[in-house]
Amino acid sequence: MQPALISVIIPFFNRREALEQILNCLAAQTFAASEFILINDGSTDGAFELAQNFIKTDSRFKLINLEQNRGVSAARNAGLEAARGFYTAFVDSDDFIEHDYLQELYDHIQKNKSDLQACPIIGSDGPPLEPYTLGPGVFDLNSQSFLAFFQSGSFFSACGKLFKARTIAENAIRFPVGISYGEDLLFCLDYYRTCEKIAFNESPSYIYSRADTCSLSQKHRPGSYEHEKFLSQKISDFAKERGLMSPGLAKLLQARLFDTAFNALCRAGTCGTDGLRENYKYIKTILADAKLWQGLDYKGYSPLLVAAMLKKQALFLTFYFFASAKIGRM
Repeated sequence: MQPALISVIIPFFNRREALEQILNCLAAQTFAASEFILINDGSTDGAFELAQNFIKTDSRFKLINLEQNRGVSAARNAGLEAARGFYTAFVDSDDFIEHDYLQELYDHIQKNKSDLQACPIIGSDGPPLEPYTLGPGVFDLNSQSFLAFFQSGSFFSACGKLFKARTIAENAIRFPVGISYGEDLLFCLDYYRTCEKIAFNESPSYIYSRADTCSLSQKHRPGSYEHEKFLSQKISDFAKERGLMSPGLAKLLQARLFDTAFNALCRAGTCGTDGLRENYKYIKTILADAKLWQGLDYKGYSPLLVAAMLKKQALFLTFYFFASAKIGRM
């Protein structure tokens, strides 16, 4: 029997050298029944020309050109519109997959007869992005398995998964356009709503670019705390809707929100003196949620800053972070 076709969607914006590496990884896939949909999201560094030349050498590759940069969500959505496969996978242009990645995902989902197949996501320097708490197997979605899935590195990403294309189409699932991060999570939550069984296997591994992870985590995003609140609420709503909420999940969501608040406050001090008033207002807004962070394990955080946060000492924190940033720039 002919294997069902897998559509692999790969958006790219510049990063020509990284794109060349992933194109070679895709071309070397041992799973024959696949199509690779490249979406150029307004590249200006020769990446588009590289893709144009590459598709001439392999009929499995197709190229969509978005002349202006519209963001990864719009690019992936364009790929979904063009996809013809029974299954859908997403690969980012600066990541890496082994030659048997698609074959293993396909073999697992056929054997497991699950609604979704997931695999580990490994940082490019080796260790997993998150410790794995979900062992291999097929899981009915319940509060215990959902908590383990949430704690795995696979939960938040659209990569490292094999989706059923029919499910995506019938439920009109798309990536939200206009947000800077969290689009994978929102897409996945919409898909998880359709799932009764999720399968997880320890192979293959999806190799995530650790360099990008570091650069993003060090960048101060305006509104990052508010956006994390929005994402946490979406997870909470989904869990309650499906009867999957548990004390453990509630505590993890609370801890994620506190961590985002702590980092947002720390990075807010990078402005100059002209921004002190705005920083004070921003810090005061975040501290209004102090009740949401009560009772956590604050190990690893500065006791001084945690105490100031819980006591809503906005003025102290404003000058503390401003002074710290200024000393750091000297």
